[in-house]
Amino acid sequence: MLFAPIRLYSGNVNTVRELLQLTPVYQQVENGWTQAELVELPGVITTAPSREEAQEMLLDALREFLLSFGPAPTTALMSRESDALTLSISVGWTPAA
Repeated sequence: MLFAPIRLYSGNVNTVRELLQLTPVYQQVENGWTQAELVELPGVITTAPSREEAQEMLLDALREFLLSFGPAPTTALMSRESDALTLSISVGWTPAA
């Protein structure tokens, strides 16, 4: 399996949240810049002057990668049911001790 989702169940049986974990890799490149890419999606890659900026830009690169598949479907193509799916992506890292 490409991704290893983690299921989180809330008190409400009908509510399931699934976290999709992607693995960022950071490395120093020319002139002290930081290159960031996702292991699971090698096409998602960026560089920035600092690790923090590379992290922000990596999230933007992921967003642009997903948008490259085309525009969201029009409402005419969408289900009439209210099964809207919201994808929330947050980026965080813990510095090495």
